[in-house]
Amino acid sequence: MDTLRRLIEDNEDWLIDRVVEYAIDLGYAQYTSTLKEAWRASICGLSGPILEALDRLDEPPEIHADARSGNDPITAFGVEQARQHRARGVTLGLFLGLTKYYRQSYQDLVNDAAYPAATAERHRRFIDRFFDHMELGICTEWASQSETTKLEETQRRNRDITNEKNKYLTIFESLNDPVILLDSTGAIDNLNTAAGELFAESPEPGAVYYGHQAYPLLDRQLPELARAGERAEQFECALDTNRGARAFQVKVRRMLDISEKYHGTVLILNDVTAYKQAKDQAEAANRAKSAFLATMSHEIRTPINGILGTAHLLDDSPLTDRDKTYVRAIRSSGEALLSVVDDVLDYSKIEAGVLDLDPTPFHLTDLLDRVYLAMAPLAGEKDLEFSVDLAPGTPTRLLGDANKIRQILINLLGNAVKFTRAGSVALRVNGRPAMDGTASLSFQVTDTGVGISEAGRRHLFEPFAQEDSSISRRFGGTGLGLAICKKLVAALGGRIGCDSQVDRGSTFWFTLPLVLSDADTAAVETEADDSPGRPLKVLLAEDNAVNRMVAQGFLERDGHRVVTAEDGEEALDLATRGTFDVILMDIRMPVMDGVEATRRIRALADPARSRVPIIALTAQVVRDDFPAFRAAGLSGFLGKPFDPRALRRTLRDAMGAAAPAQAAPQGDSLLDDTVLRGHLAALGPEVAGRIVAAFDNSTPPAMDTLRRAVAAGDWPQARDLAHGLKSAAANLGLSPLSRAAADLEAAVNQGAEGAARPAFETLDGLFAPSHAAVMETWAALRESA
Repeated sequence: MDTLRRLIEDNEDWLIDRVVEYAIDLGYAQYTSTLKEAWRASICGLSGPILEALDRLDEPPEIHADARSGNDPITAFGVEQARQHRARGVTLGLFLGLTKYYRQSYQDLVNDAAYPAATAERHRRFIDRFFDHMELGICTEWASQSETTKLEETQRRNRDITNEKNKYLTIFESLNDPVILLDSTGAIDNLNTAAGELFAESPEPGAVYYGHQAYPLLDRQLPELARAGERAEQFECALDTNRGARAFQVKVRRMLDISEKYHGTVLILNDVTAYKQAKDQAEAANRAKSAFLATMSHEIRTPINGILGTAHLLDDSPLTDRDKTYVRAIRSSGEALLSVVDDVLDYSKIEAGVLDLDPTPFHLTDLLDRVYLAMAPLAGEKDLEFSVDLAPGTPTRLLGDANKIRQILINLLGNAVKFTRAGSVALRVNGRPAMDGTASLSFQVTDTGVGISEAGRRHLFEPFAQEDSSISRRFGGTGLGLAICKKLVAALGGRIGCDSQVDRGSTFWFTLPLVLSDADTAAVETEADDSPGRPLKVLLAEDNAVNRMVAQGFLERDGHRVVTAEDGEEALDLATRGTFDVILMDIRMPVMDGVEATRRIRALADPARSRVPIIALTAQVVRDDFPAFRAAGLSGFLGKPFDPRALRRTLRDAMGAAAPAQAAPQGDSLLDDTVLRGHLAALGPEVAGRIVAAFDNSTPPAMDTLRRAVAAGDWPQARDLAHGLKSAAANLGLSPLSRAAADLEAAVNQGAEGAARPAFETLDGLFAPSHAAVMETWAALRESA
């Protein structure tokens, strides 16, 4: 009988599934649970005695006329089963009927095992005799019970059922979160006390369960609540309650029917009103910080632009040597002031949480060339030896935020030059590509300067930290540069540190994880082409007279013809009546600002006028408004203060653009596939596949909801959805889609519905081709992997 023993022991789950199948098909499930674990207890309860019988008996046990439960363990088991089931209210007919299908399940197991005929017959006979003995015990016990005992058992059973019901009703009513039970038709079946306090006319515990209760507040809102529950298992909504309008996070769960009798839905409400109010207040505070930074940036950098620009024009004019010395002193002081302002504003941006990362393909050699060109003159002024060394084998085609890396290097090298009286400053870069498509790059800035003590190194990267006050007096600076570097390196996913000895020099180092790129474009501009380019007819809109004079001077010196406007309305009038090659548009102007003027120019009927490149002149350092600028149709940005070379590069880039900013990207520009390749290389196909699948599953429903929100004029919801789409798109390299979502988010934050609608239309037009581009590219990458 060992084969029968092993068969039963190895097929517990098979037996459970077969018994449940019989119970459901033949109607027994309506009287009991259909949870698999509940049936497991029954199967184990039967298999245990069968296995014990197999241990004691070599042959199937026969039934003798004088069989009694007291001397037959199998019959005794049947007696005990009879007592337990009778106590639960199961009738003899129901119990025997279901027992027949337990027997059949064990027989089916033997039949499916494909034993030799003799073995199978012997096993079936053993199972039959076991169940015969068990049924003998069942019938014997049932027949021996008196009417009085039956009545007492029924009464006890009723008390137990009532107590069990009250226990679960008590738990249900005690839940802190409001819970609503809907039946299979969607009608309200029950509410707990927490829900009753919000929606019922009488919030007494158990009022709904024990009697009819009216809840007109909930009845009125239930259809929309149910429809939302069909679309998502979790969502947020606003509901009218006895306490006024409240915001809820609603979780939807279909009832786990354990007996094939109850079908419906459970709604669990979590009041998030206070959380949303706190979130709105925090967002308002952040917006206030951003607005303050934008204002301070504009108000401080605008006059600095006038100082530096005028000094630049004077420096290129025929002056005496003495006058040139004075002019260069003005420029040097202005640049020092600008450096201090930039440090303070950069750190404020980081603290306000408005630091933007912009990972794009770039060439490391181009980045290092720009760094060298910026720092070599400063080192030369102090007769310092300055070098930049790129180790052989270091990957140079990378994906990352090149501008942030350049900012870190300029800051560290600037400090090295500042604190080194004699000797050298060197930048060394090395790294190796990994098999997963990534690279870890190490940057080291070494100097022969004053060095830093061990005590000074402990607080080196804290804001306003300098080793002693004499450093600030001797060398200047805000003490924010290294704190900014630390924040930027952390934001880029790297580490930063310092090794130093007093009077021997210092080595500042940082490491960054970057993704290898095979893109041909570079995010870092080279300084090679600094020529003025062909003469252009330029419309310059600038309200500040000094800044207007500076920009006009730069342009006319390069051979351009300049027409000026003092506000947006005048610029619009000139753009409507005349034609220009390019427009330089200050953002903050009286009467009509630059964004509104740009929007109206883009709406002109004449393509020769509406499609002219428009460059924003802005002193803002906070990029929150930039998406709204793009949505209005601005082609590029030129930050104040600027010099002639920056102006030339911006004009060259703008004139090389094929279409104005609002034109939708075409073809492969929708997707930077190096991002997907990087995910695949760094994370592997399974994790990267989950990222793509999450995008595929979540963004189409989000776009559907966004379309409904815009149609209903629900701009706060549209903003929140756009924020999510912005991040989801950026994570997969869909930069145009991410920017379009950012444009919509920014337009809503500014309360500019006029800009929000065209921003949504751009986003809506980009979504389908962007989604298709991701899925097609991912399929191709998986196939080639």
